[in-house]
Amino acid sequence: MLMSWTGLGRVVRIIAVTLFGVTAFAHGAGAQVAPDLHWQTITTEHFHVNFAPGLEAIARRAAGSAERAYSRLSGELHAPRAPLDLTVADNIDVSNGYTTVFPTNRIVIYARPTVDATSLSFLDDWIDLVVTHELTHVFHLDRTAGWWGIAQHLFGRNPFLFPNLYTPSWLDEGIAVYYESRLTGSGRVVGTDHAMIVRAQALDGDTPRLNALSASTLRYPLGQVPYAYGSLFMDFMARAAGAGAMRAFVDASAARTIPFLLNANAKRGFGISFDSGWRAWTDSIRRNAFSAAAANAPVHELTVRGWTAERLRWTDAPHVAYADDDGRSLPALREVATTGGSPTVLAVRKSLDVTSILPNGARVFAEQDFVDPYTIRNDLYLEANGRTQRLTHGARLMQPDARLRSRAAPADAEAIDVVAVQVTPGADRLVRVRVDGSAVGITPLTGASPDTVWSEPRWSHDGRRIAATRWIHGGETEIAILDTTGREVKGVGRAHAVTGAPSWAPDDRAIYFTSDRSGRASLYRASVDDGSLVMVAQSATGLFESEPSPDGTQLATLHYRGDGFHVALVPAQGDFRAADSAPAPASMRSVGIELHHQ
Repeated sequence: MLMSWTGLGRVVRIIAVTLFGVTAFAHGAGAQVAPDLHWQTITTEHFHVNFAPGLEAIARRAAGSAERAYSRLSGELHAPRAPLDLTVADNIDVSNGYTTVFPTNRIVIYARPTVDATSLSFLDDWIDLVVTHELTHVFHLDRTAGWWGIAQHLFGRNPFLFPNLYTPSWLDEGIAVYYESRLTGSGRVVGTDHAMIVRAQALDGDTPRLNALSASTLRYPLGQVPYAYGSLFMDFMARAAGAGAMRAFVDASAARTIPFLLNANAKRGFGISFDSGWRAWTDSIRRNAFSAAAANAPVHELTVRGWTAERLRWTDAPHVAYADDDGRSLPALREVATTGGSPTVLAVRKSLDVTSILPNGARVFAEQDFVDPYTIRNDLYLEANGRTQRLTHGARLMQPDARLRSRAAPADAEAIDVVAVQVTPGADRLVRVRVDGSAVGITPLTGASPDTVWSEPRWSHDGRRIAATRWIHGGETEIAILDTTGREVKGVGRAHAVTGAPSWAPDDRAIYFTSDRSGRASLYRASVDDGSLVMVAQSATGLFESEPSPDGTQLATLHYRGDGFHVALVPAQGDFRAADSAPAPASMRSVGIELHHQ
């Protein structure tokens, strides 16, 4: 997700930055931009675009995105003061960006496509999305009027003299996400993840109060709370008040002597207070959420407590393994029985990437770590016979799927074929990793381009084909089927929607995957022969991943609830209904409950 400094507590952050200097807050990582590189600069009409070695092509593309976003935002909000610095870095393997308005207006984006963040998967161009989001923060937070402007004229860009820095995180992140979607036609307001979050908590009777939308909350989904609620609420307020309302609100906030008077600012801009708007919006959520619960497939949950769970794999017929962060301990590979009960920790992990489990019990997994004081990279590891072997160093490999090259391979699993995603500067590609004892060879299977993002590769059971998620510039996704050399065989499930998490049926004749083409993340089955689709299962909130059991009768899936993801089972051959391409109901679209991408 696009987290930023502006997601932190306002006054605390201002004091901390003033006293101790600038610190970047990046979701899942604590790295800063590497200062020891040979940085270069491209100058455009409004930006100085700084880039690290090897990133000139991405920097030029970001410069174009920045100028387009600047032009669009200038028609919506008061333009910020010069100079504007945009830095393109590639020293951490996360998709992110951050913004500061002091001592000057500065944006940093990391040149890594959104390979593994479902909330950021509905986009036409990932560079446009991150640049637009972060530049909106500059337009919003730099705006200063009234006595604040006079004070800055006298004392300079003192961090205490930016009135919009005193506003809560749900407000400034809500504005940034609102414009990321309004100006790009994609992003999180028109995606389905944020609508799912607010719908799930409404169904659980747990919609938070407006004053509880903190980025520092301990309630699930943690830092996503201000983004999800703030973006949909600000979209509701802006659509209700009409064109020009957002600018009027930002200008009112920038001139208010006491910046905490949010309701007064809202009345000036939107015609109603935030408290009144919140009551109207949340009432509409509660009225409409339960209509989404009709005609859903039976879901049998295996875990009692939800939190963060992903990357499902069967360890054997009665057990499902998954990457888990329960909010109470370190991330881990856990296992739960199909009969339920308490999950068991199989191994502690540093990050929540895939662990691929081989028939002989060995496990190949990806994990993040520092390779130097400023650089975080993903690498592959092998667990076998009670020891862990690091297979690569700084190779930027993630989402591995492993198989034994021979069914007669020894128990130490020294002859392994791995298909994985390899991140490159500003792009990624699929690669094949051959492991022969201590020797490791990496062979690219696809090209690397910012216009195509690959993720979640899976071997077929016979080892002759690979299924992987492919995002294409313009916002379309599909499941691509490749041979072992990377040659494309065919694609299935293509749609202007978020499609992903492919897995093969036991007989390799069908592929299961997740798609939100109906307005909710649901499970689908595609015939490999003719590409025909059937919706297998749907819930009132969302189902993610669909891993067939060894006998092919059940799918392990992730059921989203108000407290997070639950490992669950659904029938694999449910034939719930034919693939649905009808748009979401207008009544749901109007309150941000159901949003459709077709």
